Amino acid sequence: MIHVTSPECSEFSDNDDFNQQRSIDTTSTDDSLLSVFTTITEDNNISDHNLSVIYTASEDGLSSENTTTAEPLTGRRIIDIMHFINQIQKVHSGGFGCSFIDMEYQKETFIGFQSILSFKCKVCNIKSKLYTENPKTVQVPINKATVHGCQAIGIGHTQLSELFSFLEIPSLSISGYTKVLENVADIVHATAWEIKKAGEEEKKMALECGDIDVDGTPVITVVADGQWSKRSYRTKYDALSGAATIIGFKTKKVLFVGIRNKYCCICQKSKNSKKVAPDHQCFLNWKKSSTSMEADGVVEGFMKSEEMHGLKYNCLIGDGDSSVTKRLNEIQPYGPNFHIRKIECRNHLMRNYATKLTVIARNTKYPLRVRKYILSNILRFRGDITKSVIHWRNTIGVTKLEKIKGILWKIFYNLL
Repeated sequence: MIHVTSPECSEFSDNDDFNQQRSIDTTSTDDSLLSVFTTITEDNNISDHNLSVIYTASEDGLSSENTTTAEPLTGRRIIDIMHFINQIQKVHSGGFGCSFIDMEYQKETFIGFQSILSFKCKVCNIKSKLYTENPKTVQVPINKATVHGCQAIGIGHTQLSELFSFLEIPSLSISGYTKVLENVADIVHATAWEIKKAGEEEKKMALECGDIDVDGTPVITVVADGQWSKRSYRTKYDALSGAATIIGFKTKKVLFVGIRNKYCCICQKSKNSKKVAPDHQCFLNWKKSSTSMEADGVVEGFMKSEEMHGLKYNCLIGDGDSSVTKRLNEIQPYGPNFHIRKIECRNHLMRNYATKLTVIARNTKYPLRVRKYILSNILRFRGDITKSVIHWRNTIGVTKLEKIKGILWKIFYNLL
């Protein structure tokens, strides 16, 4: 039984006088407490006590990722700061004037990087939960955002867990990471429709400009380049994953992405444990050298251009990698009579130019004064060349040979 020596519930306030007047018999059982407060809930709307809505659905099906602990809170957490503050500040009027200061921590439930903190009010015995983020309003949940970030910067679960262990932040388990990664892969595959629409835009522009092959197929200029999961620094070319991307020159939109993987974590794990790999979506599709990933991906994009977009790529803008041009000449994706023109990317040309200038400036056979002058003006040299090319390219009424001579003379004159 509960004895309350205080005014009526409607007269309760948050002041200290009330806190000193209330008295609860400690011999009462939990059942009696719950029965009494059930009556109070109906009369005084104590349901407003809850600090946030209790969500039953777990993010991205991470039900196996849920772990609950009643140990004292330690370490750090990643939170949606405004959502967290709003939960704490939420007013609850149960008639006893209790607030968050009367809440007592009970346990914490982890769903990857998301935490659910459970509390129990010492006054009215009602349980509430605090969420580190609002799963109903957040656009990119923390777990999905983390996996997206790992894919963007080229790291995996091992590097992720090591980083957050140093920060003392609970992290995703390998099973939870894999589940979210599968969902991310589905999202990436869904972007294929956007690639299809980009091809339609390029095709429309080509038809409007009259860029059509003899067989009536529109032809366009594309930009292609390769990317790898790690930088080689011109010495170590052993990346386990790579991709080749083809972009339309006019729309600046992606037309094709070819991915090559030399590693599958599930296959490798089964191999290490000498077991048969279970049924899974295997990403292993490449067993050759990492350096050949770019050329193979670009060639695949050229081979599928007519099937995907109804287009032919007659001009390729890319870096100075001769292996791509060599493979295209060998494969001849549009037949022996179709010539694919190669234009070297200006950015790569200027980068190589700056690299060679740096090599010259470090050659001790040249005077120190000259070497210092070159090193301190490399960026200016690049800028002069770029501006000279733009000037002469836009000049009307001059032959191409005269433009080339004008560019060379202007560069020589400005540098000296």
